[in-house]
Amino acid sequence: MWSLIECLNGLEEATWVCENGEPQDFRSVRRMLFANEWLPLLDQAFHTRTSGAATVGSKKGDHRVVIHPVIGPEATVYAFHVWIAPLDQAPTPPPPTAGNRWLLDRQAVQQTPESFAMSGGGEQFHEFRSAPQFTGRALRSDDFDKILQIVGDPTPEKKIITESTILNARTGRVMPWVVVCRGHDGNEMRILFCDVARFGIEPKIPTPEALSLRAMSAAAGRWAALAAMATDPITERRDIILALWISERPPWFVEFVPDTTDFIHPDDRSLFSAASVMRADATPPEVRIRINSSDGWRGMNGAIRPYSLAGGNARVDDLYIVEFWES
Repeated sequence: MWSLIECLNGLEEATWVCENGEPQDFRSVRRMLFANEWLPLLDQAFHTRTSGAATVGSKKGDHRVVIHPVIGPEATVYAFHVWIAPLDQAPTPPPPTAGNRWLLDRQAVQQTPESFAMSGGGEQFHEFRSAPQFTGRALRSDDFDKILQIVGDPTPEKKIITESTILNARTGRVMPWVVVCRGHDGNEMRILFCDVARFGIEPKIPTPEALSLRAMSAAAGRWAALAAMATDPITERRDIILALWISERPPWFVEFVPDTTDFIHPDDRSLFSAASVMRADATPPEVRIRINSSDGWRGMNGAIRPYSLAGGNARVDDLYIVEFWES
């Protein structure tokens, strides 16, 4: 069987996060079968960034261990696929897996060609993507608010394992992914993706709440997005990041990674301060807001309210739903 070990913060903090497509809660690697016999092979694979194999034995019979490293965007090992099975079972191909990192100071995601290909990125590889470009193919991610909280303050002790449903833009295939995120050094969150479809796991569809909001926004001629407030670790500047489109993307909005990463005009940030003290179930006031578009700042009518968890009024700090429409 295949297991996935993450080492997003180095080999010393490596943990067991997935087995045959099922998430494991950052379990100790030493709890894995015959771990003491093959851990030296893991150390070798980490430092050489190459695959390895060994035979380990016990009263239960000899077993084959195969290790394949998963390389992140800065050419360091982010994870390992580990196959452990009796010798008479030939290893199957490991599931597609890739690692990225979300850079807070650039408000961009640095990805690998493997990650780009997993979601159907196309022929031309783009190493850096804006947050909405990166998240735009997520049909469902129930813990996205928790992921964004790590992005806003990516310290090493913060981590999460979650499941997402992703659309492959080239094939139209809907894929179930296991996603592992860990804060790294206060400026970046490292991310690991594993497509677990080959283990017979079915993708989850989007929540009814997300679908209804998307439909209502389209019917009313409005656009809606999830925005996050993040703090630059060096300048301590507070920026508004466009994290995820809830509605369809406006036709005049071109997503890229510019020198300025502001989604909302800097002079309009005070609107978010007012929204932060609003009740999650209150009706937000209509305001004038400027959105960064392909042809400059575009004045719109808008409404900003705190993001709240489905089914209640519990809001999430520094997350907002922004709706906007033409005057």
